[in-house]
Amino acid sequence: MFTILLMALSIVGFAYAHWSESIFINGTVDMGSLTIGFTTVTKCTDKDDGALKDIGEVKCELSDPVTDPHSEKTVYKKLTVTITNGYPGYWAECFFTIDGAGTIPGTLVGVTCKAPPEINVECRGVPLQVDPCSAHPASLYVDIKQDALECHDYVFECVIEYTEYN
Repeated sequence: MFTILLMALSIVGFAYAHWSESIFINGTVDMGSLTIGFTTVTKCTDKDDGALKDIGEVKCELSDPVTDPHSEKTVYKKLTVTITNGYPGYWAECFFTIDGAGTIPGTLVGVTCKAPPEINVECRGVPLQVDPCSAHPASLYVDIKQDALECHDYVFECVIEYTEYN
């Protein structure tokens, strides 16, 4: 009985030692994408709305489209504000949406505008966190200071600064 057990163990050991199967695992890992931008300008209002004389005019336009590689959704990097016939005391507010087009959430650092020194710009309703496939309404309030020129045209751009959500 001992001899049979010894022979069985040696056969099993020999078969195990010569087993040379290999297992290969192939796969693809896709990282998430972080894309945040402006999506729509819903409306612009100004101090002249409803006034008898409509002197100043504000217009907001989106530019520099970016398409997220994973969601294939397009957002815009820049919001350009154009004020025609601006004057001291004139104010305007542009309403827009900020959208998370990527697949991971982001944290907004802020909306930065390169406005002339005679213009105050304030962003309102800007969210702190932007999740994927979510639109957040926000606005840009523009106020021309008292020392500005009469009937002057102003053009400036705004961009969104963001980082990965931690």
